[in-house]
Amino acid sequence: LKLKESALESLVRQKVLLQEAARYDLSASDDEVMEEITKMSVFHKDGKFDVLTYKKLLEANHLSPGGFEKSKRDELAQRRWADFFRARIHVSDQEILDEFKTKQNKRNLKYVLLTSNLGKQNTQVQSEGIQKYLEDPAHLAQVKAKFEEGKSSVFKGQTFESVKNSIAQSALLGDKLSQLFKANDQLADQVVGLMNADAKSDAQINALLKAQNVQVKKTGLVAFDSDVIPEVGVAKEVIKDALVEPSPIDAAQGGKAKKYLMGDRVLIALMVDSQKPDLTQLDSQRAQIAQQVFSRKIRSMYQMWESSLVQRAKVDLNPAVAGSTE
Repeated sequence: LKLKESALESLVRQKVLLQEAARYDLSASDDEVMEEITKMSVFHKDGKFDVLTYKKLLEANHLSPGGFEKSKRDELAQRRWADFFRARIHVSDQEILDEFKTKQNKRNLKYVLLTSNLGKQNTQVQSEGIQKYLEDPAHLAQVKAKFEEGKSSVFKGQTFESVKNSIAQSALLGDKLSQLFKANDQLADQVVGLMNADAKSDAQINALLKAQNVQVKKTGLVAFDSDVIPEVGVAKEVIKDALVEPSPIDAAQGGKAKKYLMGDRVLIALMVDSQKPDLTQLDSQRAQIAQQVFSRKIRSMYQMWESSLVQRAKVDLNPAVAGSTE
């Protein structure tokens, strides 16, 4: 179903864009399409476009001349749209400066990441544990309540006897994972107390976390121009603390290691190094930065424009082609 919807959305976008191309007089004429095709060396023979070669190659690839020419017409229209937007995009000196500062404003974070996978090998629930759990009247009542809650959905058509063990197993596993998360949180507090910019603290932390097979890591000097920390993932709060002035986690400014709760993970981070933008390097990178900003702006502008067009478009689907989307 999702594949069908995705294909339909793609067709709608393509149709709307071609209609707009015609409205802005950006559509390619028959002569322009053929001129484009005759330039393609794959259809040449003795250095010139050859009609017979053209038809044979299309046939070999299960394509008709009409279908291929339509695809080239669409390609030309899309190319002209790109040119249309390029002519309307401007990159200012301030945008170049801001981009340069963002890219060159780097931080090196020392960190420890404790995940829910740590110790999961000890969260297996044995059958004897399940039976013991069910012997407790309070636990049995909880399992029955869970069954009643789901007997019209997840347990539909099943008896209590057939599912009680799996319900109890899930409850036991949840308890064990809860204990694991609590243990990780307590471990994180110990790491916070030990972590500082000195490399000696790394050895102490590594010894503390030896059983968990976790060690202190560093990001290296990286520009946090997104919400993602390499090898950690999305960490908005950490990056915000790293970039703010003064930073609460910058050891050079008297900052301390800090614990961040990230779902079922705990991150302890401390900034141990930073690199400020060197404005003397701006001119040597100006052209490259301008192109990066330009490309990002044109993508953003095009996507917003395309989305706006599709949202405003009135689409009448042909059931014979689209089929049912239910």
